[in-house]
Amino acid sequence: CLVSWAREMCIRDRFTDAILAEIPITENIGIPWVLIVLISGAVYFSIYFKLINFRGFFTAINVVRGKYDEVDSHEQQSDIPETIKVERDGEVSHFQALTAALSATVGLGNIAGVAIALSIGGAGATFWMILVGFLGMASKFVEF
Repeated sequence: CLVSWAREMCIRDRFTDAILAEIPITENIGIPWVLIVLISGAVYFSIYFKLINFRGFFTAINVVRGKYDEVDSHEQQSDIPETIKVERDGEVSHFQALTAALSATVGLGNIAGVAIALSIGGAGATFWMILVGFLGMASKFVEF
């Protein structure tokens, strides 16, 4: 680790090793500690926000479908949350906004990760991806 680029690689490798250090479960199986932190954080935020990842799922689908576009023209607005009221017509549709946000969030690495998980883990990997996806919704909700 004497040359500057070699020193940077050495620091990067140590940092990666520290983050991905495994906590042994059995003799042959270990789990990275960062995965435990992420999953426990997602479970905590799901409970703290009263399962917003499940309660708000259909509201999010309805917003993307444009169900709340004409909210301002109705007289009864007391039961409509402030977060989904439409102030004025925009140039970007709800679906276009969703796809732009997803492309920035998901990225090519996650798409390839799903393909690799399915090829290695089989159909059982789909269940775990759905479960972690719902937990990830709570993390994404907190991230905004």
